[in-house]
Amino acid sequence: DAHQKSADKPENLSKLPVLAVKDVPPRGPEHKVAIEKVEGVTVVAPHTGANGITYLELYFSLADLTTEELSDVPFLADLLGELDTQNYKALALRSELEGKLGRFNTGTCVYCPPGDIRMARPYLVVKTSALVEKKDEIVRLAPEVLLRTKYDDVNAVGDLLRQVRRGQERATMGIGARNYAFRRARAAFSARGAVEETMEGIAQIRRLQKLDEAFAKDGAAHCRRLAALAQRIFPRARITACLADNTPVAWVKPLLASFPAGSGGASVEHKPFAQAKEGFRTPGRVSFAAKVSRPDFPAPAFILSEETAFRSEKNSARLKKPSTAG
Repeated sequence: DAHQKSADKPENLSKLPVLAVKDVPPRGPEHKVAIEKVEGVTVVAPHTGANGITYLELYFSLADLTTEELSDVPFLADLLGELDTQNYKALALRSELEGKLGRFNTGTCVYCPPGDIRMARPYLVVKTSALVEKKDEIVRLAPEVLLRTKYDDVNAVGDLLRQVRRGQERATMGIGARNYAFRRARAAFSARGAVEETMEGIAQIRRLQKLDEAFAKDGAAHCRRLAALAQRIFPRARITACLADNTPVAWVKPLLASFPAGSGGASVEHKPFAQAKEGFRTPGRVSFAAKVSRPDFPAPAFILSEETAFRSEKNSARLKKPSTAG
């Protein structure tokens, strides 16, 4: 302790590297990004230094989907690559994806202009990569998964639904509960927060639970809804592509051309959730609270989203006083 609190000797301080203001350039390095149109699709090609790997990301706009439709998109994304397609059985398809590509991941994301609390731009995102010498496998396999997946195997879809539901429920245990609490709290303060809660939060878990509990009766009908939703999401008109600049932009043309032209509808306005104090029971023994406020909110800006703690001696639920602000 004494050594830590003692003053440093001038001769030691002089050994530390020092920069003068004039040594620091007024502007940082410029990040070069090329933007081109291919088959009517905006292709963004950032300078990445990809080092022998082709990276391609496809963003499918979900701007015209209602809140209920958006709530089905995450599960649809989970199914991609896990079901039979027109040309492959599910296991053979998985083998192709894992053997020929570095990655093939699907999911959702939400963007908005900085500071804009009224706009939300949701997307279904497909992230792919492959060694440069195998990049044509992306052109071959991506349309197979996105355009030719078969959603008519009710048993397979039901099994995957239960797996996804259980995984989401387990994610509320331990430290994961904190993320759900904050996400729920943010849902009352911006359109982006509301859409993220719909697709990634407690609302999504509730949607999966509802579908799972009714699947024995309504499974076939839900499979048809998923097939119709996929057909609606995957036309070329919805795509924005991001391609690492070590691959010529022209390479992506046959891939984009394989998607039907289609069109996108008018954007749907998504409103923040109503302010509320809420508590949610989880299987874990750790509780988290989230309190969110915004100075410009035209009312007392308070919302509480709490996870439930359990008294080990009685295993009974109790809500804790809010303790975490963000």
